[in-house]
Amino acid sequence: MARKKRKSSPTSPSGKAGASAKPLSFSRRQWIIGALGGVGAIGGASVLHAWDTRTKEEHDLTVIGQGKPVVVQVHDRSCPTCRRLKSTMSVVMSDRTDVIYRIADLASAKGGEMGRKYNAPKVTLLFFDASGEHQYTHTGLQTAEQLTDLIDNVVGQMENVAS
Repeated sequence: MARKKRKSSPTSPSGKAGASAKPLSFSRRQWIIGALGGVGAIGGASVLHAWDTRTKEEHDLTVIGQGKPVVVQVHDRSCPTCRRLKSTMSVVMSDRTDVIYRIADLASAKGGEMGRKYNAPKVTLLFFDASGEHQYTHTGLQTAEQLTDLIDNVVGQMENVAS
């Protein structure tokens, strides 16, 4: 089977190989579209970086036992109820500084290990005191108000025991 020959370089109108036919030129519109595309790519990259950083922090279980109470949600990304709990917990925990909220993703090695260690199914909250001792387990979806009351009660009991 014969192979097609490829030209090594374009030829100019004069027939000389390697000579450029015409310099590239762009319209103002093309420059603006290109610049906006570049800005959009940079903006998209910074949004992705912020999301990745927040996600890594959200899944950092090393904060357990580091001086503050921690609530860990045992989470499965494919579970709609788990996603609702995560959304509700994010709202409940957004203004709280007395408790740290973390996620143990069952699909990850550390999250799966935590779920097995505490025999915690999906849609479960594990409460740890400031020294890292497991104090309470809650399973099931609740409203934001109910979750706020639950966290207040459990954390309040942990603080009373520590006093």
